[in-house]
Amino acid sequence: MRWLLLILIVFLAGCVTEKTEDQVVKGDIYFFFSPNCPHCKNVEPYVINASKKVEINFCQVENLTDTCKEIAEKIKLRGVPTAVVVEKDKVYVYSGETKVKNLMLEIMK
Repeated sequence: MRWLLLILIVFLAGCVTEKTEDQVVKGDIYFFFSPNCPHCKNVEPYVINASKKVEINFCQVENLTDTCKEIAEKIKLRGVPTAVVVEKDKVYVYSGETKVKNLMLEIMK
């Protein structure tokens, strides 16, 4: 039974993870934010600049689209700002001001 649990944990860790900054971003990008969040406001200029280079789906937590809701449930969204990159069978989650900012800076390179 312990082996089964260990295999399940390893599998789930591979499904929702975080990319290193050196990896190129390919896939659908979702930015979860709230207009009342000061940390979201701090990263907003970076997200807007990155959105000029790649398509970014803006997901306001107070008014989520069905797709954004689906992704929020899949990653068990706990707070904002959060950026999510969906590539084929992998999901990469960047939570918090610093991680989102670093992702956007990587996109802008």
